[in-house]
Amino acid sequence: MILQCSACNTKYLIADSFFTGGQRKVRCAKCKAEWIATLPNNIDVVETAPNPDIEFSDVLKKENDSLAENNNESESPKVSSESRKINLPAVIDENVYPKWLIAFMAVALIASWIFIGIILERDSIVKTLPETQEFYSVLGIAAKPAWDGLVFEDIFPEISYQDGTSKLVVSGKIYNSTEDFKDVPNVRIEALGLNDNVIKSWTMPLSVSSVGGLSREAFKEVLDFNSSFSIENVRIDFVEE
Repeated sequence: MILQCSACNTKYLIADSFFTGGQRKVRCAKCKAEWIATLPNNIDVVETAPNPDIEFSDVLKKENDSLAENNNESESPKVSSESRKINLPAVIDENVYPKWLIAFMAVALIASWIFIGIILERDSIVKTLPETQEFYSVLGIAAKPAWDGLVFEDIFPEISYQDGTSKLVVSGKIYNSTEDFKDVPNVRIEALGLNDNVIKSWTMPLSVSSVGGLSREAFKEVLDFNSSFSIENVRIDFVEE
């Protein structure tokens, strides 16, 4: 069939078989104009494409004869039958992408997977490489602390005397609110006086080293406390190791 560019009027001979799947987007090889082309209903689809080296004069002769027979009211201008070759237009296959674009998309996809893995596994990464904590902090997605899910309960301080010295005895429980097994990190215990002033503090491991998921473990710590200040309360927190 003959396709004519509406922009520069260049004509092309193209195989009907290009349109077996319906309309196609084509581009003029001369002026680069693009349009949607369809196969006319009165043209049968051929099985094989015609020879692209067909003489244009033969095609134009048949076209001019057909125009002369069917258009008696006004004479259509004849197209020069000078023997010359024609080129098929560039048919755009929208399913084909440049190789560089496919490679770029593949690299971007792999990089996305790696980044997502770094985000989702940040807790274990920070635990293994503590220096990465700053990186996550910059991103605003700081990793959860090792004690996330661990809660102190029923903390009770008392002063006792053993071997002629005063001791601070701190007892309580640690509850693991997660379903995962948790190691108990070091803690800081602060003896508080009036107005929550810190009288003395200790940084130490607890007698409880781990807590199972959704479980509680009791602990009791005996600390040396030689001070004339009276203790009003104690504060206990987990600390980075």
